[in-house]
Amino acid sequence: MLKTHIKNACMLHVRDFDDGRDELLASVLFGEILNDETCRYKKGFRIMTSPVVSCSNNEFKTQTGSLYISDKKYHSLIIAANEWYLMREKQLSPNELVSLRADDFQLNDTKQH
Repeated sequence: MLKTHIKNACMLHVRDFDDGRDELLASVLFGEILNDETCRYKKGFRIMTSPVVSCSNNEFKTQTGSLYISDKKYHSLIIAANEWYLMREKQLSPNELVSLRADDFQLNDTKQH
């Protein structure tokens, strides 16, 4: 099976928090391409996969049958569905999203005082 090798891997647990819900919609993988045996992506391209159906160590298989290999241990992040849409639209990394969250929190905190 052809593999896609990535760095800066992060498992994104996309949750629906609307109307008081707390439901897992999907877990997807974010990463930056190191090497792509499938020839779909160029080195350095940021990807967000289809839902991950299995994970073993640093190997991830997606719902569409793709296989991704992380160069290092990955980390995880819980995100809201609207944050997932924002990440896809703006091609944000998880770290960039966390920075936006912090900026938004500080802005909201300042407004309340």
